[in-house]
Amino acid sequence: MLKFAQKICSLQAERYKNCYIGRISYTRLRHTKSDLTSKLNLTVVKQTKTRETIRICQNSEQGECLAYMEVLLFYASNNTDQPSVPKQAGVLPPKLQKWRSFTVQQIWDYSSLVQDSNPLHLGANPVVQGFLLFETLYKDKQEPDKLIMHFHTSIFANTEIYLQESKKHDGQTNLSSTNDNFKSTGNDQDGFMCSAFSSSGVHFFSATVYPSYGN
Repeated sequence: MLKFAQKICSLQAERYKNCYIGRISYTRLRHTKSDLTSKLNLTVVKQTKTRETIRICQNSEQGECLAYMEVLLFYASNNTDQPSVPKQAGVLPPKLQKWRSFTVQQIWDYSSLVQDSNPLHLGANPVVQGFLLFETLYKDKQEPDKLIMHFHTSIFANTEIYLQESKKHDGQTNLSSTNDNFKSTGNDQDGFMCSAFSSSGVHFFSATVYPSYGN
């Protein structure tokens, strides 16, 4: 996951200044030992005035796509450059389990690791990176074949995050948003939902986890 984050952070155009992530979707198509030597190819597959969707393909030396990630980026507008602290409101969902929080130093260290210069993650009260949340959940869930995360509200340093898990049975589903060429024949019935909340019920993100997907 680290290489995917570094690839996104290598984007230097002016439109990426203070941008934020709306969704990350990762799908592993092949299990292979060549992952460490594979190459990442980045393509902008859809772009509007306010957002763009980027695809990063992890290709083998023979050009076969082993895995791919799609990232939905929103450009920062003049009145949304700095996210506000979420209001402490909302109904606390049942069966929440305490997950974790991220310290200021952990957020700064991750920015340094992936070479992220976004000031949202570098201040005295930084926002947790979407990729840091994604990578942490990915590892906690035993590196599933498919993981989709939708971000709803910014999470600031030292905020306790609680998770709620529930089964998801939706049969044959393709949640990749832009390209039919990457559809999988995997069975999604083993997937489950994972939603993150604050202690007062503020909804941070929703994730769909498929431990086994595709070939």
